Amino acid sequence: MQSSSEDYNMSEKDIDLTNNSKTDGVGYTALQQNHRLKEKDAIAKYVVNEIIQDGMSIFLDAGSTVHRVGLRLINNSSIRGLTIITNNMLIFNEFTKRNVEMTKQGNVLALTGGVYNQNHEALFGQAAAQVLKSFYPLVAIIGTSGFMVEDSNDNQQNDQKKGAFHHDIVSEIVSKQAIAATRTTHRIIVCDYSKIGIWDASCFATISEIAEKTDQCTIVTSIVPEDEEDNKRYNKRFRDTHKALLNLNYSNIRMIRVGYDGKPNPL
Repeated sequence: MQSSSEDYNMSEKDIDLTNNSKTDGVGYTALQQNHRLKEKDAIAKYVVNEIIQDGMSIFLDAGSTVHRVGLRLINNSSIRGLTIITNNMLIFNEFTKRNVEMTKQGNVLALTGGVYNQNHEALFGQAAAQVLKSFYPLVAIIGTSGFMVEDSNDNQQNDQKKGAFHHDIVSEIVSKQAIAATRTTHRIIVCDYSKIGIWDASCFATISEIAEKTDQCTIVTSIVPEDEEDNKRYNKRFRDTHKALLNLNYSNIRMIRVGYDGKPNPL
């Protein structure tokens, strides 16, 4: 049974990130940062609680949903011994605010380097891509502005419109392609419900590329709020995308959606 966004209440044991929910500015990430926070926090809760473990090496990508994952990870005092590499400047800024606590927990963070892109609050370009090609994280958490498996119109045979998408098409795409192609144990693609079943400016990884060089790949999305005007349409997109992904028969890819408690929530 689908949960309502009104049912979302943080318990005393949950981490209160409400004061870190917004950024100023008019860039793409700044705009996205203020939308669907409960859904993004639900995704972050699942990733941190169910996947991240002590001693892991982790890559945190650019993007507003990955930022929420980073916030929850940084504010979790029980996870220790992490090696984190990121090109996400929002996450870097939050980490430096908690540097004393992070040091005590044995968590270290490194930046990829590269050219700062204000639109995405992140580092991109060839320098970032080169670093990413030499880094082999156990877990790579990747943001996307669209995830398309099957287009119901006229692109059934166009593999370039089936995969994970990014909002830009210039130097940023090089870094996205690099991390998507890096060998990892678990590749995680995070995107709230509004990103499922759509494409954006450029495809940085096709479905086959997402499945390569990883033991498992999980696409984590969120439930659709019951008060969402297009609730039925968004739920249909999830069902259609999930079904199409299953029909591709990739044994190492799964797609789940989570409720506001951070637990899997099937239709």
